[in-house]
Amino acid sequence: MKLSLQAKISILVAVIIVLSSGVSTYLFTVAHSKSEENGHVLRGMALIHSLSKSAEEGLINEDLNLIKKAAYVINAPDVALAQVYSDIWEPVDAYPFEKLKELPDPEAVNHFRNYSSAFHIKNKSSYDFYSPVFYKPSEETAPLIIGFVRIALSTAEIQEELRGIVFNNFILFLVITSLAIFSINTFISRIVVKPVMDLHRSVSRYKEGALPDAVSVHASDEIGELSSEFNKMSRAIQKRNDKLVESEQRISLFLTGSSTRSSVLTGKAML
Repeated sequence: MKLSLQAKISILVAVIIVLSSGVSTYLFTVAHSKSEENGHVLRGMALIHSLSKSAEEGLINEDLNLIKKAAYVINAPDVALAQVYSDIWEPVDAYPFEKLKELPDPEAVNHFRNYSSAFHIKNKSSYDFYSPVFYKPSEETAPLIIGFVRIALSTAEIQEELRGIVFNNFILFLVITSLAIFSINTFISRIVVKPVMDLHRSVSRYKEGALPDAVSVHASDEIGELSSEFNKMSRAIQKRNDKLVESEQRISLFLTGSSTRSSVLTGKAML
């Protein structure tokens, strides 16, 4: 199928705009997602630190009712799980309590064999945060690890928010892309395509035997210069055609006059 110049330009412009808008939307979504994840991690690290401090006294006093003392932590809407382990990873307390026997992530266990800093890992539907619980017998002694705490923060709220952002960005992407394609297509149609099509129609008329029409010049760029040169050519052809018509008329009159004079002379000769 043969495409017109306007169709080719429209398709090219549409592809460029769609790609540019798509990449911009994707980068914005990724950047927002990273920002949300960073905020989630900072929040989780703050909560795990608070739970660690709350569990310290309970572990020292062998109080098994540890997590309730950190009610402000476990009552947070995105806290899906909170656990306290002994220094050998034996479960001591949990919220909800039916998840008491849930095992820690092996990566966390391996991490604390070499490091004593807080650790977090991203799962499919949550972030797991782990932190050691320290006890310092005196100012002179180094702190000892007497247990570990764990908090799992659900990512359902973040994922729901991201889905909303993606949907809104997609609608905005469609609206902006449609408006941009329409505006640019209209601009190109008037500035580029219409003058070229006017030239094409005028040349086609000339090929069919009619005189070329002059085209309107609305710009001073290359297309405007081309239109001006075409108009000069059109006027030159018109003048040449007028001279040819005038010459033909003169020749016709001359031949008519000659024929009349010849007829008169022939008549006189016969008399």
